[in-house]
Amino acid sequence: MNNWDITKSIGYSVMNLARQISRNVNQHIASLNDDVTMKQGAVLYFIARSANEDLIQQDIAEMMDINKSATLRTIDILEKKGFVKRFPVPNDRRKNRIEVTKQGLKVVDAFIESVKEKDMDLKKSVTDEELKAFFKVMGILRKKVCEE
Repeated sequence: MNNWDITKSIGYSVMNLARQISRNVNQHIASLNDDVTMKQGAVLYFIARSANEDLIQQDIAEMMDINKSATLRTIDILEKKGFVKRFPVPNDRRKNRIEVTKQGLKVVDAFIESVKEKDMDLKKSVTDEELKAFFKVMGILRKKVCEE
């Protein structure tokens, strides 16, 4: 077996940190009794942010870089919880416009506050220079991955 340590790789480190942040935010959101996960909160956020546009499921999938099936499942869950509503798109029966309900907007606000708190807490752990370098490196890596 190869002795290379995957836990020292960029991909593993980024995925592991993302999972830990997601878990932490999920726990905080659950404590608020809003009953949404990080993914559901993010979908709600993007829908609410695009309130003046006719947002369809395909748009959400592209914004979040997730597949259509995952998007559909998430929207189904959010609709059952009363956080979003679907409306038929005139002249195209295959598409539905998605809107956040008043109840969903409250959840979005709590979600944003939770993510913001975690972000501010994490940023306290590093200097401004380190944070600037972090975002620079992330941008370089994202560009490299997108080229491939």
